[in-house]
Parts: sequence; structure tokens; C-alpha cells
Amino acid sequence: MLSDERAAASLFSSATQGGDGLDGMLQTLFHISPLAYAISTAGPNSVYVRVNQAYMDLVGMNETALVGRKLTDVGLIVDGSDRVARIKLLDEVGYYSAQSGKIRHRDGREISVMISARRIKIGNDLYDLEALTDVTEQTSAQIRQEEALRVAAVTDSLTGLPNRLGFEQRIAHFIEDRANHEEFGLAIFDLNGFKIVNDMHGHPVGDELLAVIGKRLLSSLRAGEFVSRLGGDEFALLFQSDMGDSEMQEQRLAVMMDTVLAAVTIGSKKLRVGAALGFGFASEVKWSRTALVALVDRRMYHAKLTRRSIAILGPPEALATANG
Repeated sequence: MLSDERAAASLFSSATQGGDGLDGMLQTLFHISPLAYAISTAGPNSVYVRVNQAYMDLVGMNETALVGRKLTDVGLIVDGSDRVARIKLLDEVGYYSAQSGKIRHRDGREISVMISARRIKIGNDLYDLEALTDVTEQTSAQIRQEEALRVAAVTDSLTGLPNRLGFEQRIAHFIEDRANHEEFGLAIFDLNGFKIVNDMHGHPVGDELLAVIGKRLLSSLRAGEFVSRLGGDEFALLFQSDMGDSEMQEQRLAVMMDTVLAAVTIGSKKLRVGAALGFGFASEVKWSRTALVALVDRRMYHAKLTRRSIAILGPPEALATANG
């Protein structure tokens, strides 16, 4: 390795300032290529020897500010396991292709790049030639796509509410928060009379009715609450509340159901459905998610047996009704 870093820069200076024939064409290509090229001394403490215009544009610095300085000193190369792996490949096999990495712009933002490199020996000295492609937009698009897929996986396409998977994830989060000693409740309800709507008016009308109910549920939520469509005409609500507030919570759920299940006009049809709702609290079942869902399901079933339009059953197993 050259002991004088500036000597390395000088070595490539004459080799990239022009030339005849094929050499001259290659030197010109280096400078005008839309790919960002950097030549550096080899090893983890490598210094810049030559960069092309595309590289300077990528990092927002001119050649004078780069040549002769360590890649890490100017803060452009993001050190980490990715870089260590790339250097190891150059040490062991002499090249690598399409390895992901990050480079830092002068303004501090990190740019995702795809890097290919080859180690070159000139005399007794080793140099690394790197070609970088900015893949920030592709990476961002991939992240957006992955996020969209993640959201879609936990979202009910009809109502826009979280689906059963979303519910399972959120109730697990509520359970994990028990370390904060925050009591919470679960309400599960399904609709009374929804099958009749589907049978009489068709599934498109039933779907529109579910969508309206979903919107009303969302607008009825308080801070920190979570509602989901479990499937069919069944919904779940997670709410922060204390077991001692059971009666007050029951009254609130009754008012909520009256609002959510108010008559819906679809076309010339005025439709109304009821609900059977069961609710309970995590502390009733020692914070067992499975036991809580089973308890609330059982209460919902007993509420449905009353055949009332809107029936709500929660601790201490007392029934609240609305609309007869």
C-alpha cells in the first residue's frame, strides 16, 4: 500500500485525464457514466483516490473534498455489518456484485445504494473500484408496498375496520400492558336480524349496511379504544375501563349500540338491525386472553337467547336492554 495517500491520488490523476484509443474511451466513460464510481485504496481504512461526477452528485461533495480522505472520515460511508461483509468478500474473492448498503449525503440523509466492486492490483498496491446505484426510490417503494400488505393483512376490506388478525394482535398488546396495571374490557356483539336483511334484500345491501355500521363504530370510539370486525356480522370492542365501573360501562355500551344500530336508509329501503352483546374485564379471568374471549362469547350467547332487539350482558351477569 502506498504510504503517501496523495501519491495514490496522483497515480490515478494522469490515468483519468484523457488518453488515446480504448484507454481514452474507458477514461471518458468513467467520467460521464450515470453510475456512481469511486476508486479507493483497499481495506477498512481506505481513502478516496478518484470519483466520477455521478458519485459527486450522489454525495453532494466535489472531488477536492474527497480525494485523499478516508471514506469514513468524511462521513459518507455508513459503517456497519454490511460494510464489513463487503470488505471480507473483496479480501477473500476479490469482487462482489449487487450488495445493498448505505451512503450518507453531505446534508446528512442516508441514501440506499446497490454496490458492485472489484479489487485491482497496480504494481504492489491494491485498490477497490466500486460502482453504486441509488435505489432509494425503489427501497422506499418496497417499504410502502410491504406496509400496504401488512395493513391489508389486518384490515377488513368491506368495513375498513381491523379484522380478526388485527384484533388478535391488539388484544395481545392490551394483555402485555398489564404491567402498567391498566384494566381493560372486551365487548363482542353480533347483529340480530342481519340474515333477514341478506335474505330479503341481497348481499350487496347487507354489505352496505355492514359498512355503515363500521363507520358508526369508528366514530363512536373514545381515545385508546379499538374496534374490529371479527367476521360475518360479529364485531369486537376493546376499551380501557375498571371492573368497578361495570354498571357505567354497561350504560355506555347501551347508548353506543342505540347510536350505531339506528335505522339505515339504503336506496328506498329503511333497514334496522339489533345486537346481542357480551362484555367482561381482563381481571375477571386473571388476564387470560383465551379465557376472556370465552367469557365474553358466553355472555353474548346468553344475551342472544333473550331475543330482544338489543341485549347487553356483562358482570355481574345483569341484563341491560334497549328497544324492547
